[in-house]
Amino acid sequence: MTCLTLVRFSMVCVVAFMFVVVSQAHAQTGSASPSNLVGVELLGRAALYSINYERSIARPFGLGIGLATLSVRDWWISSTKTTTIVLPMYASLNLLGDTHSLYVAAGTTPMFRRKTSTYEGTRFVVEAMHTTTLGYQFRSSDSGLLIRPTINYISFERGVLWPGVTIGRTW
Repeated sequence: MTCLTLVRFSMVCVVAFMFVVVSQAHAQTGSASPSNLVGVELLGRAALYSINYERSIARPFGLGIGLATLSVRDWWISSTKTTTIVLPMYASLNLLGDTHSLYVAAGTTPMFRRKTSTYEGTRFVVEAMHTTTLGYQFRSSDSGLLIRPTINYISFERGVLWPGVTIGRTW
């Protein structure tokens, strides 16, 4: 997949997600289940952390997007700095209940890197990881607290199982 194709695909996914979020077609499903989640995912889809928004579009289906940034200066070469923006995008299913449920998700995580070096100049790299997630979700009906431990299969150069936990609030 070329860099330009990946950027276009990412932009289409973000626009489609935003269309769903602002659409009022499924805003009132008639259930008492909260439709929105904002949370922090430690480890998980973005490898280290991400701040996520997830919208339940029709029980039990949802769409989510996250954001993480990381800036690293190579400690052995002080003239090189790498900045990475990570955008996990996924579709999810919450099965078998409202308070306690099985959580299943799949998506893609584009990573946009800028590497700046006094010797090599500035390079831009776009890559993507594909993710499949399985976990348990606890959602308090009183406070809106959500806790979601997960195990993620992240496919990049080769597949790896990676743990994660999301802590957030629903409304």
